[in-house]
Parts: sequence; structure tokens; C-alpha cells
Amino acid sequence: MKKDYYLYLSQDKREYFTLPKGWVPLHFVEAEEQALMPSIEQMTHEALLRPTGTSPFQQMLSGVKSIAIMVDDATRPTPVGEILKTLLSHLADNGFSRESITIVVALGTHEAMKREALEARVGSGVLSSYKVVQHNAWERDLVPIQIPDHGGVVKISPVVARADLRIGISSVLPHPMAGYGGVPKL
Repeated sequence: MKKDYYLYLSQDKREYFTLPKGWVPLHFVEAEEQALMPSIEQMTHEALLRPTGTSPFQQMLSGVKSIAIMVDDATRPTPVGEILKTLLSHLADNGFSRESITIVVALGTHEAMKREALEARVGSGVLSSYKVVQHNAWERDLVPIQIPDHGGVVKISPVVARADLRIGISSVLPHPMAGYGGVPKL
């Protein structure tokens, strides 16, 4: 029996199948064979070495004593743990101690994540070695920030407000009601 179709499960894994007799697909897209994409680690390393549309990362680190790294929660497909592994290693190589870095899970209005979900999101080594806090949009200690050229005010985490450097890790995704969700809010 010839297996004519497949489901693409990952870069190196396809599940082949055959349609029942008499079935005719209306549309079938077959991707061209392409070289494997670089790993998340490689892409993160490259982005740190050559950022787009901003100052070089090394320059941004100059004079910084505290860093807030904002990450999205588990409702987004961002490979946060893999990106953090490379970013935190880069920061350590540049003399930043674990105590100078706080990871803020940007929950928005989503509920707080349980410990197991946090470990899966940021990595168990990160959760046990770094300060990880979950933003609560209803806390009373949020810091009001004026939005430049807009006049509006938003309230943000005091950890983020006090940090010398703020780094956001998130996906940008279409959203049926909000246009796009993810990184713009970070």
C-alpha cells in the first residue's frame, strides 16, 4: 500500500498515511526540502551578538546593575526555557550575578502558574537558581508609567520599573480580538 501523504510533526519526523479509496484531497501542500533551521540556542546567540534595530547588546549592559527579564506565560508557544538558557549564560559571562537578575512572568490577566508549570516554562535549574516572580495585575504596588507620545498611563511591576535593564522574551501572535498579542505588551 502506497503512503501518499504525511503530517509534519517536527523538523525530522513525519507521520505517513494513505487516504481511503475514493477520497480526493481538495488541497495538499508539500514543502520543499530545505536545510534545517538553526537551533533556538544558535538564533538567540546570534540575536545577542547582532541585535536588529537597537544598540549592541554589550553596549546596553554598560553601567547596568539590575536586570528584569520579562517572559510570557504558558499560553504562548515561545521557547522561553531555551532562550533563557542562552541569555542567562551570556549575562553570566558578562559578570552578572544571579542575584542581579529577576525573571518576571508576564501573566497579564491569566492566573498564576503552578510550580510544575513554571519549571516547564523557564527550566527547573532557572527556577531554583534565580528569583522568578509572577506579575499580578491587581497588586496595589504597581508603578504608574506615562506612555510617551500618547498621554495614557499604565501600571507595571515594581521589579520591572526599578530595573536598570528590561529584556522581554515573547512571541508575536495574531489575536482574534486584540489584533496581536504577546511581545508588544511586554
